[in-house]
Amino acid sequence: MLNNPDLQPNATLNRWIQGILLFDFELQHVPADKHRGPDALSRRQPTPEEREQAQELEQWLDDTTFFTTILPETTHIRDLPSYQAKSDSQEEVLMHIRHFLETLETPSFPTIQA
Repeated sequence: MLNNPDLQPNATLNRWIQGILLFDFELQHVPADKHRGPDALSRRQPTPEEREQAQELEQWLDDTTFFTTILPETTHIRDLPSYQAKSDSQEEVLMHIRHFLETLETPSFPTIQA
């Protein structure tokens, strides 16, 4: 159930699973004969502060679930004129190398550096 939460048809159950999966824990089975009856804590009604905390927790879960980061649009390096000039220069060198490999004619470079 925790490994495949979308297989559950109940949206509420999926939200619980989604919240549980935010934490790192290990489940351990406790046999039924070791369970005791309900305690006073499980029967006590929540206080107004606890209700408010529960609503804050729900809001936190929503915020965590729907958190996205939108990166500002940046100029890509390939769009810069200096990159284009370097690319054109490298393209010319590669064309000379290709010509040499196809014809075995020594290319003539304008400078020693490629």
